[in-house]
Amino acid sequence: MRYSSKQLLILLVSCMAFGLGIGNAFADEGETDISPADAIESDEAASKPTVAESGSSEEPTQVIKPAKKADPAKKPASKVAKESSNKSDSSEKGKKESGAKPDQTPESGSDEVDEIAEAEPAPPEPFIMLKSEVPPGETRRLSWIASESFSGISVPTPVLVSHGVKTGPVLCLTAAIHGDELNGIEMVRRVLYGLDPQKLSGTVVGVPIVNLFGFRRSSRYLPDRRDLNRYFPGDPKGSSASRIAYAFFESV
Repeated sequence: MRYSSKQLLILLVSCMAFGLGIGNAFADEGETDISPADAIESDEAASKPTVAESGSSEEPTQVIKPAKKADPAKKPASKVAKESSNKSDSSEKGKKESGAKPDQTPESGSDEVDEIAEAEPAPPEPFIMLKSEVPPGETRRLSWIASESFSGISVPTPVLVSHGVKTGPVLCLTAAIHGDELNGIEMVRRVLYGLDPQKLSGTVVGVPIVNLFGFRRSSRYLPDRRDLNRYFPGDPKGSSASRIAYAFFESV
């Protein structure tokens, strides 16, 4: 069968119209009209978690809020209380180890203060020598009379005393037991005059010239040719050397 050109054109137009009609029908079936409110409700319902149904009863949906993140700078109250307790325990332990009593201060009338007051040393008493008193913290020059000379004249000999402000031993320095030994005389004088009794503990006594008779004669011996150093501790009823030695040994 042969068709004319006019017939073929009409057949082609009919096929195209039929195809467009079928495509529109399928497009209408796939599309649904959804309003904006329905779309928002569907999104909220999808975001909320639901609880599974148990039996035939329906339970309301539970909204679970997300947990807040903990601030690393802030510590929990329990941890802070624990740390403060540990610090207080360590401070109490340190006080016990050092011997101090925790949270206690000595009162003015307590036994500890009384013990400290009693432990302080008492000031020394005046130093008594050659019937004279030397107060603490002073230096005095006293006189010792060894004996009468052969002419019957008493000859005083200087005695230097430096008495400290604190208690302590007594030191005696002597020189010129032999009248011609002159070096020790100046040494005793320098030591005694160089002392500060305000910083001294105890007493220092210095006799620069013991054998004054021999010193005046620039001689080792006494006028009776006796060596004073050989007659200590002396005798009050003996020779001149024995009496001088006895007087020095008992008085100084």
